[in-house]
Amino acid sequence: MNERDRAQGALVGARALTMALFPGTPDRPVWRPQKACGDTDPAVFDGGTAATREQARSICSGCPVQRQCATDQISWEQEVPARTRYLSGVVGGLTPADRWLIHHPDYQQRHNPVVSTLDSEAA
Repeated sequence: MNERDRAQGALVGARALTMALFPGTPDRPVWRPQKACGDTDPAVFDGGTAATREQARSICSGCPVQRQCATDQISWEQEVPARTRYLSGVVGGLTPADRWLIHHPDYQQRHNPVVSTLDSEAA
């Protein structure tokens, strides 16, 4: 895959994410006009690189409606069957990995025993 194809794929992914989050319907979230990302290129939120993920998270961290955005995204993802859920992009300051852990809260306890051991030693 060449650089042009990769860039085109990222753009398509960002547009799909934006359309999924903010469809052009009358029932758009009431918080949407207050979003800090309104003038930002949606490709930033695709999260294709560490730099764009950090840029997106930085924008989200100063957003007055970050919590509502993240909550709406998590709710939308929960409506999609887990086997077909495809987490992509930074939304509400949450990366796909962050959202995956929200959807699978027991994963970290089962697969990260070092953290739980360290926590018990610190107590």
